[in-house]
Amino acid sequence: MVTKDEVSRQLHEMGRVDVVGPPREFVDLLAQRLEVMASVEYVPAVTAPRRARPRRMVFAPAFAALALVVAAIVLNVGGGSAAYALDDPFNVQVQFADGHVVDGTDGLKVPKGATVVVGGGGSVRIRDRVYTEGDVIRIGNDGRAVASRIEVAPAPTSTRVEPAPTTTETRVSTTPVTTVASPVREPEPTVAPRPAEPAPTTRVEVPVTTLAPETTRAPTTTRAVVSMELGAQRVEMTSQVSLSWSAVDGAAKYIVVRTVATAGATPAEPVYPPVAPTTVVVQTTLRTYTDTAESVEGVFITAARYRVVALDGSGKVIGSSRFVQINLPR
Repeated sequence: MVTKDEVSRQLHEMGRVDVVGPPREFVDLLAQRLEVMASVEYVPAVTAPRRARPRRMVFAPAFAALALVVAAIVLNVGGGSAAYALDDPFNVQVQFADGHVVDGTDGLKVPKGATVVVGGGGSVRIRDRVYTEGDVIRIGNDGRAVASRIEVAPAPTSTRVEPAPTTTETRVSTTPVTTVASPVREPEPTVAPRPAEPAPTTRVEVPVTTLAPETTRAPTTTRAVVSMELGAQRVEMTSQVSLSWSAVDGAAKYIVVRTVATAGATPAEPVYPPVAPTTVVVQTTLRTYTDTAESVEGVFITAARYRVVALDGSGKVIGSSRFVQINLPR
């Protein structure tokens, strides 16, 4: 026999479990049937026996529990489209079902059909799981799942080269002066003593060392890479993509790179200098360009990612943008 305490314990345990909702069609049909049952007054055809009162008291909590569970399922499914939120995202982009892409922010609601891409050095928490760089998370009807992984190229970093300390070493070569003394002859017993002759002295000249003039190195610095803004949009329903970007002071030219994917796959992140599958789209001094993303080896392109960099007169990168993705459904 099911007791009231047992029903309460089971309800408490059920409330702690993350329940995955049933299909929406089943919930809608169940809700309609419950509304019909609630609107029609139920009259039993046979008079209930006298012992039916305790039985109703025993099974009433169970029926109430079932109603609570059904209501929870209805609420869960009805609000499930925005049940997943980004927690502390870094270098994360979200592609919604309609194709537009936004940067991931803390608390951003991710509905069903969206895809979350974690870029280089990035991370994000979705509910009780943490995802790192290269993860591509697709939000489906059954919840979140890692659809694939991509190779993430390291983002360009600016470095500052400190000049090495200049030291000048001075060496002085000296040779000590030596004095050579000749022995003194002893006087002979029969000959008057001779005065001692002074010993010859040999002087060694000290070579003069000429010091090289000190040279001062000018400190070398590397210019910081400027963050650029890149905008992209599809031209009506064609395969053309209109691109525009912000200017960078001192830029001699701009280079646009691209990666593409077919059959609904996710393109890799474009990098510069270009490494396969990244290709150069255009080199220009302008700040606008229209690209045609038609097909690759006869297969239609379904998605493309773009990035733009700015180069100075010596060919060094002085500006770079984040990549943007454009979907081209066929």
